[in-house]
Amino acid sequence: MLNNFSEVIGKCKKLETKKLALCSAEDPEALSAVLRAMELDIIIPILIGNKELIEKTASDLSLDISGLEIVSAASPEESVDIGVQLIRSGKAQMIMKGLVKTPVFMSTVLSKEKGLRTDRLISHCYVFESPLHNSLKIITDGGICPQPDTEQKKGIIRNALCVTDVLEIPEPKVALVCASETKNPKIPATAHAMELVDAYNSGEFSDYPVTIDGPFGIDVAFSKESAEHKKIQSPVAGTADIWLMPNLEAGNMTAKVLTAFANVKNGGILVGTIAPIILVSRSDTAEIKLNAIALARLLFEAKYK
Repeated sequence: MLNNFSEVIGKCKKLETKKLALCSAEDPEALSAVLRAMELDIIIPILIGNKELIEKTASDLSLDISGLEIVSAASPEESVDIGVQLIRSGKAQMIMKGLVKTPVFMSTVLSKEKGLRTDRLISHCYVFESPLHNSLKIITDGGICPQPDTEQKKGIIRNALCVTDVLEIPEPKVALVCASETKNPKIPATAHAMELVDAYNSGEFSDYPVTIDGPFGIDVAFSKESAEHKKIQSPVAGTADIWLMPNLEAGNMTAKVLTAFANVKNGGILVGTIAPIILVSRSDTAEIKLNAIALARLLFEAKYK
C-alpha cells in the first residue's frame, strides 16, 4: 500500500520512462514539474507551444531544456491538438495541461471525433495525503461530471477503484458523501446514495474487494469520532479511501479548500480515457503537478501498458 506521494514517486522511479506531452509548455510550474519528473526518470517530456516563450520561461527559471523535443504551436488550442495527435499515434503515452484554460483543453481531449474518449464514463480523481490517517485518499468527481445521477456515480466509483488499485489499497472503502445521513427528497444525492448501497448489496460491485456505504456527511466519512458522536456504525465511517461527492461543485470546492487551507499534498488525474490525462489547475504548484505526473505514470503501467 502506497501511503504518500514520496512512495508513489519511488515506485515510478523503478519503471521504464514514458513520454509525456505538455500542452502550452510556457507555464512555469508545469515546466518545472515535467523537468523534475524527467530528472527522476519518470517521464521524457515533449514540450508543445510557443517555442520562444518556452525557452524564455526555462531561462527565467534557470531550467535546462537543451536536447528536449519542442513542437511549435501557434495557439493553446493547436498545442492541445498536437498533444492529442501524439497520444493517438503512440508517440506519447500521457498528456498534461499547461498554460491553457481548462475548457479549451477539455474540449479537445474529450472530443468525440478526434479526442481521447472511450466508451467509459470519464471522471476526475483528486488524490491527497491525509495527515489524520497517514494514507492517500481520493475525492471524486470534482472536475468532469456536473450533476451525476446514480448510474454515472457507478462509473465514477469504478474509475476511482482503478486509482486505489495502482495505489495498492487492498480493500478500498467508498463513502457516499452528502449533506445528510438520511434520505431527503430535497437532496437528490441522498437518494443516489441509497440506490448505490442497494446496488452494492446486490453484488453489482462484486468484481472488486470494495465496501460502499452512505449517505454520510463529510465529517463522518473523514472522522471516526464524528461517526461515534452521531451514533453511526459502519465499516466505512471514518476510514473511507474514496469520498464520492454529490456533485462537481462539492468535489471541486472540497479539494480546493484542502489545498488552500490545509495545505495537503495532492495530485489530480482523469480516468476513463485512452491514455492518462493530467488535469491540474493553472494555480497548482510544481509539486502538485509532479505528484499528478507520478499518478499518471502508475496508471499507465497498470491500465494502459
